[in-house]
Amino acid sequence: MDVRTGLGRQAVAEEATMDDFRSWVAVGRRWLQALGTSYHRQDSAFYDRATGRRYNGALPFGPRRQPDLDRSTLVRPICSPLRASTDGFENLPPELSDGYVPLLFSGRWALDTGPEVLSASREQRLVLKRCGTRHATLMGRDTSGDPAFIDGHVVWADGVSLLTYRLRDSRRRSYEPASGGVSGVWRLGHRALIAVNDAGAANPQQLLSVQLASVPQ
Repeated sequence: MDVRTGLGRQAVAEEATMDDFRSWVAVGRRWLQALGTSYHRQDSAFYDRATGRRYNGALPFGPRRQPDLDRSTLVRPICSPLRASTDGFENLPPELSDGYVPLLFSGRWALDTGPEVLSASREQRLVLKRCGTRHATLMGRDTSGDPAFIDGHVVWADGVSLLTYRLRDSRRRSYEPASGGVSGVWRLGHRALIAVNDAGAANPQQLLSVQLASVPQ
């Protein structure tokens, strides 16, 4: 739907699927992305935004490649020496999972969120990397929600606080709501939209907009 005019159209025709659940997770200038999930599989499908046709080309996931929904080819190379993390579904046949977790890019900066499936040997870690260097910075562990680049910051949540890291000078700050914990964060222009869960409140979940320039230490 065009939010300016309110006019919409069906972008993808209904199709028979073996997935127990299919969610639409992203939209780009050229492609739409859906994630199909069932007990035995979790993998992505891509659809041409103009025609609704499903992408049937080479797998866009790999250690040095990942999907780009704005590119006509769908695939973008990952700059050296960065590599995507495996998704942790090693026990599944390769056609039943994507195999890798794409990096989140902002210019030459990249966020590695690590594997989707954790184990005793693999913990959840959010790592900041940059094209052209092997240096990496650990942002945090046990993150919740989706991290984001917002207005020159890395922004993420840990279930309690909203945490930020300013790229130009490595300054870290945090914001903790008066009650409840931050369970998710999303980009909203130059601001951060956060979800606050408070089990003791009459309205246990709130959505708040936070100006990054005013986030307290």
